Amino acid sequence: MKIARPIRGERGSILVITALSLVALVGFVGLALDLGHLYVVKTELQNAADAAALAAAEMMDKSTDSLINGRAAAMAVPNKFNFQKQDVSIASTNVTFSAQLSGPYVGAEAADPATTRFVRVAISPQAIDLWFAPVLEILSAQVPAMAVAGPSSALQEACDLIPLAVCEDTTRCNFADPDDPLACPDPEFVPGEMYTVKLPPAGFNEASPGNYLVLDFGGSGFADVREWIAGGYTGCEELGDGITTQPGQGAGPVSQGFNTRFGEYKGGLSEADYSHDTDVSAPISYSAYTNGADNPHGDGEFGRRVLAVPLVDCTNWDGGKNPVT
Repeated sequence: MKIARPIRGERGSILVITALSLVALVGFVGLALDLGHLYVVKTELQNAADAAALAAAEMMDKSTDSLINGRAAAMAVPNKFNFQKQDVSIASTNVTFSAQLSGPYVGAEAADPATTRFVRVAISPQAIDLWFAPVLEILSAQVPAMAVAGPSSALQEACDLIPLAVCEDTTRCNFADPDDPLACPDPEFVPGEMYTVKLPPAGFNEASPGNYLVLDFGGSGFADVREWIAGGYTGCEELGDGITTQPGQGAGPVSQGFNTRFGEYKGGLSEADYSHDTDVSAPISYSAYTNGADNPHGDGEFGRRVLAVPLVDCTNWDGGKNPVT
């Protein structure tokens, strides 16, 4: 009787199969890493294009230089890609404008600011070095990005407002004296013009006796108004929500709330609750502000100097609280 001996010659084939499997496995892992790398870069570039297009759209106010300023704003938006290692560069020729979403898109000099409604920002394809694909003789991949921005749909509600209003009528302002603090503004609200947000003390024309364009969002007086102006109101309002005027001057609380946005804290307000803006310098144009031309306090919160102010009809107000429409 003979005992069968195990076949030892098949051990080598198992090693070969294992080695080939490892090569294939490493290849799939490498492919996944390269695809993930490209996905991250694509997302970063798309975010950069979106931010640039929105920055340009903010400047499109139909004024003569609005498109040139919009192009400059798009090109100035700081962004990085490839894991935040490379700067995003946007060529001036890649910022184009159109009156229609479908185009045609042309440069800032060729477009008409009065009719232009959309801006398109294109980021030229970026050559991204791959990590594992070079073994297949694929050294790099081209990743582009593009974004279009334009007017938003009509708002049904407004959020993060401050409790100070601007009268949208001109019946209570002074047409005769352009130096009067209540000189009539252009009814179209021209960007760059100065408008009265809170009426000055008694002796000037008031919206109505005792009302100085301060609003009541349902609080308990000027202590809440101070917090709301500082940025403490985060609710949303619609027409018909029952907002009323807040009679009284309230000069102290109003100024204290405003001053937090410029780094001054009084009346129980603190920097821990309400950061100052990144730019608390002397008066600065909006275009220079958005382009970061003057930024002496970069540790603050950008945008604190930009406020959402409701436009209201003041024509039928009388003394005391009045409904706001």
